[in-house]
Amino acid sequence: MKNIKLFVFWAIFLLSAAVSSAWATDVTLTYKISVTGTIPHAYITNADGETACDWTNGIGVLWPANEGHTMNDGYGITFTPNQELDKTGKNENNKSTSTTAFSTEKIPTTFTVSVGKEGFYFKSVTFKEDNTEKASSSNIAPNSTSIGVRVPANKFFNYITVVLTVDAYAVSVPENLTISNAFATINRVKYYKAGETVTLTAKENEIINTITGVTASNENVTINLAVDRKTATFKMPSEDVTITATTTEVHTVSVPDGITLSDAFINISGTDYYKKGQTVTFGFSGSGSVVYFVNGERIEGNSVTVGQEDLKVEIGIPYIDENGKEQIRKLGEYTVLTSLTDVSNLGGGWYVVQGKVKYSNQVKFSGDAHLILADGAEMVIKSETDGIQADKKLTIYGQNGQSGILNDTANGSGSLGIYSKGTVSIIGGTVTATGSNGGIYGSEGVTINGGIVTATGYNGIYGSQGVTINGGIVTATGSGGFGIYNWKRNVTINGGIVTATGFNAIYNDFGNITISGGSVTATGKNNGIYGPNGVTINGGIVTATCGYGYGIYSQNSDITLGWTNSNDFIKASSYKGSVQIAEGKSFKDEKGNVYSGSLSANDLKAIERKTLVPAVPFPDNMVIADIPDQIYTGDSICPMADVTMPAGVDPLVKGEDYKVVCKENLNAGTATLSVQGVGIYYGEIKKTFTIAKASLTVTAKDKTIVYGDEPANDGVEYDGFVGEENASVLGGKLMYSYNYKKLDKVGKYTITPSGLTSNNYKITFAAGTLTVEKADVSVEALAAKEMLVYSGKSQELVTAGKTNFGTLLYSLDGEKYSAEIPTATDAKTYTVYYKVAEGDNWNALAKTIEVVIAKAPLTVTAKDKSIVYGNEPANDGVEYDGFVGGENASVLGGELSYSYSYKKLDKAGKYTITPSGLTSGNYEITFAAGTLTVEKADIFVDALVAKEKLVYNGEAQELVTAGETNFGTLLYSFDGEKYSAEIPAATDAKTYTVYYKVAESDNWNAFEAKTIEVVIAKAPLTVTAKDKSIV
Repeated sequence: MKNIKLFVFWAIFLLSAAVSSAWATDVTLTYKISVTGTIPHAYITNADGETACDWTNGIGVLWPANEGHTMNDGYGITFTPNQELDKTGKNENNKSTSTTAFSTEKIPTTFTVSVGKEGFYFKSVTFKEDNTEKASSSNIAPNSTSIGVRVPANKFFNYITVVLTVDAYAVSVPENLTISNAFATINRVKYYKAGETVTLTAKENEIINTITGVTASNENVTINLAVDRKTATFKMPSEDVTITATTTEVHTVSVPDGITLSDAFINISGTDYYKKGQTVTFGFSGSGSVVYFVNGERIEGNSVTVGQEDLKVEIGIPYIDENGKEQIRKLGEYTVLTSLTDVSNLGGGWYVVQGKVKYSNQVKFSGDAHLILADGAEMVIKSETDGIQADKKLTIYGQNGQSGILNDTANGSGSLGIYSKGTVSIIGGTVTATGSNGGIYGSEGVTINGGIVTATGYNGIYGSQGVTINGGIVTATGSGGFGIYNWKRNVTINGGIVTATGFNAIYNDFGNITISGGSVTATGKNNGIYGPNGVTINGGIVTATCGYGYGIYSQNSDITLGWTNSNDFIKASSYKGSVQIAEGKSFKDEKGNVYSGSLSANDLKAIERKTLVPAVPFPDNMVIADIPDQIYTGDSICPMADVTMPAGVDPLVKGEDYKVVCKENLNAGTATLSVQGVGIYYGEIKKTFTIAKASLTVTAKDKTIVYGDEPANDGVEYDGFVGEENASVLGGKLMYSYNYKKLDKVGKYTITPSGLTSNNYKITFAAGTLTVEKADVSVEALAAKEMLVYSGKSQELVTAGKTNFGTLLYSLDGEKYSAEIPTATDAKTYTVYYKVAEGDNWNALAKTIEVVIAKAPLTVTAKDKSIVYGNEPANDGVEYDGFVGGENASVLGGELSYSYSYKKLDKAGKYTITPSGLTSGNYEITFAAGTLTVEKADIFVDALVAKEKLVYNGEAQELVTAGETNFGTLLYSFDGEKYSAEIPAATDAKTYTVYYKVAESDNWNAFEAKTIEVVIAKAPLTVTAKDKSIV
């Protein structure tokens, strides 16, 4: 055996799958063999470059007789030669080849070829060297799985082609489906046996919308779609099948209770599915607002677009915190209170009111409690004890809309609407708390930051350790005690709208009452605001009224009045105690009286029921700059005042800190301006300035006239009037002067206005331009002469015209002009040109006028004519009526002709003879018809004669020859009564009288009956006695 080198076999699966006539598919496998290298090692790779088989012990024999080789191609193809093979670098012709090949030995080699894949059978096996066949199978029995192929001796081969057949058929599926395992996969095409169940599956997260199957013979395949629409099955027919399907990627959306979803794309077995890209909209069945979290992420709004995964929707409850910021409590972090909730002993934590809930007993919290009033929600509590009792802190929140409601009523004796052993904080919502003893009570204090709070009871709002109001709308009513009451600490109001009513509207036992902002109205039966230990007002709008006490009262300390903003004010019905204006501040009343420092008894009396507003005097050394001259505007002039403040003093703002007042600063002259304090400022500084006359230009409007006109104007234009003013405010009288007089030459001249006067305007008169243009020549009285008719003589065509300038000239050809009026004779339309030659002061005139000499009327009448029936139409000529000036037909053109309404053999009667054909340039010819009378014709008969030499012959003989008549029918008779068109005939010998005539008609006269004698002579007869012999 020759040296064995490295053998590399490429199994190239040139797999072609083709449906045979109607029952099977052919599979072609082509193995390419390449033998290279020097190492006793060999391997085969498949079409994808993967190792199909590998030998590490190939010394001496590659395919030994006792060891078959199975190609690892999925078909189990085994080649077993009956003897050793060789390889060579030469081909059969002893020529080198680029690819070494196997060769058989000196005797033929038989290969046993087997297929190990179930259902596949041999159709052919072929050995080739390149494209040259060296051996092939033949006469293979059906369903053969093992055959022998004999390869002749000394043959080289580097390709083996195996053709298998299988009783299976292909299924073509779209990319959006996967298909169940096939009986066989050939060249990545899957094949299935007839009757096999084929399963089609949609991709993950997709469902099948529509699916159809069609066989190669265009028959529909019955496909069963699963309920979940994720799979479909069908029975494989005995031919190829093409599947068409549409799928949609879908996902589920899970939501908590109380959340609704927009319509799903599809519902399968009770589960809603939404397709990718679909917008899902959430709805909340409760009241108030919620926020949504999708797969853990918060979304804006209430809709989301489905992507590539299922969606899990969670909700959160938003609320507004004490800083005005929105915060979120997620589901699970709060408890929703319903009317069925046992509220007799709630723990601490977060609670939400959605919708309407009602309780007839106390709502009790054992720990720190947070209550969110959702927008649109309403919580109603009617209790015989305290309405809400919190063992620790109680905080009430609202949402963005601040429309959640808490209506809490405690009807029992000594009960409180809201009671907390800790603090009560109200941040939002609408809270109404009513109790017989008090509306709202916080042992550790009450704080209100927002919302609408109404507290009613013996004391409206009671905070043992202080009451603080930072915002909201607060109404506190003490039915027998105080509207707002604090025992140990301070009452502090920093903002909001606060209305307090009670015996003392706002009362503090041991602390201070401080108001720094907001709007506070305190109405007391006794005192409005009573702070035994001091009342301080730093800002805000404060109104305090009393019944029989004082508006603002401090028994043991000072009442300090101050302000923060310029719109702050204080109005009290009266004051009791030591009252002083805060250091550095001043107030003024409605009359402009200014107050500062400690107020005297007279001051206190003066400011009773007065509104005190902030006041600051103008700073010393405040300077109003000189005002530049102004110009008359027609309105009162109040210029800007340049206010300069001393160093270190903030500039003043006009309208907020001062106003500028001007009176009667209307006309030109000297005017006065006054700077007066407003808002928090007071004082007055005056300044004079000059109002100068406004400039007014009076310009004569340009005017154009023509040569020969008097000088004229079109008035003037004004430039400089202010406001709505016009010439009516001026004095004097407007006049004009010209440097032109009538009949001066054409050119440019001036129009100069003058005479107007004014106290407020400095008038400048500007000349306008008077343009004298050439005059247009006008012609009067020139007109075409009317009703000119051809007379055979020359006639003037126009009347003599008159012109304003120049000489009028006439022409009939537009070239040769004369002052003579043009004349003409012949009838036609003439163009008369007339003009006036251009001069230095007038324009040329050239016009035309159309003049008509009408044709003279001429009537040509055909003479009457008579003919008889049967004649051709004829005429006797015409007569003329209308020739002028002795003219006759010789002046006419054309050729006289006639037309007739009669043609030969028309009935006798009256017809027309119409002349025509004559023409004339000077006569309007009218052709008048004459009468053609067609009279009846006379009848004549020709050729009718008696036949001669008629001799009796025993037969009837015609007696006369046939006659001819010019009209009608010739009739015959023997007796003059009975006529016939038949020629009369007779037999007997005698003399006959033959009558003949033509009957009368509309077109000819009667031909009276005439006679003719005709003789039939007797025939000669000889009577000869017969010879007779007698005896």
